[in-house]
Amino acid sequence: CRFFQKGLCKNGASCKFKHEGLSAINNASGLSGVESKLPICSFFLRGVCKHGDECRFSHETDGSTTSPEKKSTESSTVVLPPPGSSSLPSLSTSIWSSVTPNTTFRDNIKLSARTISGASVTFKDGAEVLALSLPSDFSAVQMSGLSSDQTTHSVSEFLASKGIAGITPAAIRIKKIPQTVQQVAEIKVENPDFARTFLERTGPKLEMNGNSVRVMPLQVDTQTDSSANRLQLNSVSCTWYQPSKVAYLHYEKKDLALRAAEKLNKKERGKIRHRKLQIKYEPPEWQPIHSHRRTIYTVRVGNLDVDTTEAEITALLARPDPYEIDFGPPTYNLSSEEAEERVKSLLEAKGTLSEWIVSTDSNGSRVKAIAKFIHADDARRAVQELNECDIEASGNSKLLVAPIVSVKLSVPRKVLTAVKIDLDILRDEAWKTKYVHIKSYDAVASHGFQNISTTLRIYGEDRDAVAQTKSSVEKILAGTVAAVQDKQVQDLFFFRPDGLRFLELLMDRYKVFIYRDMRRCTLRLYGVPTAILGAQNALTDKVKELATQIHTITLDDENLEAALKGGFRRLVAELGKDAVKMDIIGNPKVITVRGSAKALEQAKEVLHNSSQTSLETGMAALRTEDELEETCPVCWTEPDEPFKTSCGHTYCLSCLASQCSSASDATLPLRCLGASATCNHLLSLAELHGGLPAAVFETLLETSFTSYVRSRPNNFQYCPTPDCDRVYKTTSITNPRIFQCDSCITPVCTGCHVAAHDGLTCEAYKLLARGDDAFSKWKKDNDVRDCPKCGTAIEKTEGCNHMHCKGCGTHICWFCMETFESGLETYHHMQKMH
Repeated sequence: CRFFQKGLCKNGASCKFKHEGLSAINNASGLSGVESKLPICSFFLRGVCKHGDECRFSHETDGSTTSPEKKSTESSTVVLPPPGSSSLPSLSTSIWSSVTPNTTFRDNIKLSARTISGASVTFKDGAEVLALSLPSDFSAVQMSGLSSDQTTHSVSEFLASKGIAGITPAAIRIKKIPQTVQQVAEIKVENPDFARTFLERTGPKLEMNGNSVRVMPLQVDTQTDSSANRLQLNSVSCTWYQPSKVAYLHYEKKDLALRAAEKLNKKERGKIRHRKLQIKYEPPEWQPIHSHRRTIYTVRVGNLDVDTTEAEITALLARPDPYEIDFGPPTYNLSSEEAEERVKSLLEAKGTLSEWIVSTDSNGSRVKAIAKFIHADDARRAVQELNECDIEASGNSKLLVAPIVSVKLSVPRKVLTAVKIDLDILRDEAWKTKYVHIKSYDAVASHGFQNISTTLRIYGEDRDAVAQTKSSVEKILAGTVAAVQDKQVQDLFFFRPDGLRFLELLMDRYKVFIYRDMRRCTLRLYGVPTAILGAQNALTDKVKELATQIHTITLDDENLEAALKGGFRRLVAELGKDAVKMDIIGNPKVITVRGSAKALEQAKEVLHNSSQTSLETGMAALRTEDELEETCPVCWTEPDEPFKTSCGHTYCLSCLASQCSSASDATLPLRCLGASATCNHLLSLAELHGGLPAAVFETLLETSFTSYVRSRPNNFQYCPTPDCDRVYKTTSITNPRIFQCDSCITPVCTGCHVAAHDGLTCEAYKLLARGDDAFSKWKKDNDVRDCPKCGTAIEKTEGCNHMHCKGCGTHICWFCMETFESGLETYHHMQKMH
């Protein structure tokens, strides 16, 4: 990252470029500095910028701005070496090759880097994929609490002294914390196991030059230009009841018992030791009329602290006191503090914790803790192995462990404001029906850019519920895509300055918000349904108005031949360049005519007359005309809206767009078709971006990415969930990983490419899916036995012969398969019998 080399990179660990090994490149390329101020958009100065508010360059002038032509000679903007220069390594030259002399480094980043399907992709000339990386390829940690004198070099040296070698200063990013004297260091390495290994070595805290430094894993986000999608799965919620006991208050008269129950139920008297009491009147059991036994009326008082005394109970009662008070046994024999330590130790046995937050409910009986693990795998294992386990072997209180699934979405603030009403309704519904939270954070403006975004967090304990809520949120954020007869409105008119003015009038008239998605050339509408309908109708009328003078002639073989023999040039001569266009790259091949029905008939007549011309006459005409003018290598006519490539050939802009729109595996990388398709010059990213509509350029890059992934099935696969576009890296079935999709929140086995099958190898899962016979054979070969109580298959891979069925919770002696209620009973049995 060149900005990192100059101390200006603001992306830290989320930077898509490496923070190492570029000093030699900088020296070779002569980069002595980088402008921190955004350059003024040259297209804006000419009034033709198609990006509007989305443009990453300045649309402000101070009156002293020179023309683009003059600026190109006077600007101090850094100029990169031209294609073929030996100043940069070949790969960098390929990425950043430039047609125009004033292309900046920021321009090239904008052209070559994209986030597609969760992958960070870099493209090179010809729109080919140069490099592809995934968030799962990287791992990062954060060290907070550093003193103000620490530098990247001192942090690197300190880590080396602790036995953590190989962390270069370039991998470290230092950030100052505003209004404090402390700093934060972020360390990012291209190794998915780096964070786990680092924290296993250091633990969650370090002593560094007298300061206590906190270490925690740092999320590597899935980034796009307008949003970030962060999935966090390393936290669990733990719930258990504090040890308690029950008191039985015995009375000889019914009215005394009922009065005592009423007294204890009163809100001001209903607590002992901050615990809400559970009061229940229990009538006496039926007795024979002539029985001499005393009739007893009992009040049951539950949820008592185990140290509660008779005096504390009777202090809440009116006289007379019960004639007797009995206490039941405690739910388990640990104190509240010991129970908390016991739960924490059970979790720490599954992995290192970075956070442990404990709270007690208003009744004072139930405890809830949030445990944050360093690694998500440890959190998943804690849920699988600890949920509904006994806090104490001899007690009857269970520990409940559930995952916390959290997703953060970055959203343009204007969009969030437009959907606030719908989002508030969904927020209430999601909590009431699915116990899923939706929380919004304050918007933060990023330095140097005009976009302002805010963050939405969606979180809960049920993965499917969070995924469903996330889908509902994204549906609201997507708005209503403007369409006419089920075809998206993509007329370039709406993405130009005059179109923006038209849309602003619509927004003011119908009280809707219209978001121009410049990359996809799409209009998204936000507002109440009636307002959206009104705006949609107005857009439909405008599209029809724009199309009233546009006619299409589909070219069959005869008409195509006639057009290429010179018929299209005759059309241009008779109707004008702005009135006719030809597309011979798309399918079907067409000529569009802008004008009246009479102009359409005239065009058809010209084509008909041209079809009667002999081949020799047509070729002679072409040769004559070629001597007089330069022709487009696609349509063989004088270029309309001419665009000249760096190799010297001139295209119609529409023909260049048609060639790129039809790109496929067979036509990538894109090359110039000049000199009768013998030029073969690779079309650079800069000239493609300059000559193509935004939507066509983005579609081209996505097509290239799709081609790259599909041609490498042994390296990449798409998430198996229908309609999910996320990509992950494959592994062998002998050493699979779990890919946690941040879009649909589905865990996927990277070895066999199905939903993750914790506890089973890929081979075992395939046998299970194949059928009972194959699975039975595998069970026999691997000594896999069924639980005597519920039939769950159990495979013993290591450890002692006390087995605990995760299906029904039964404890089993693996020697004889006898079952028990607790682990303690199982061990007594094993010591005595085996």
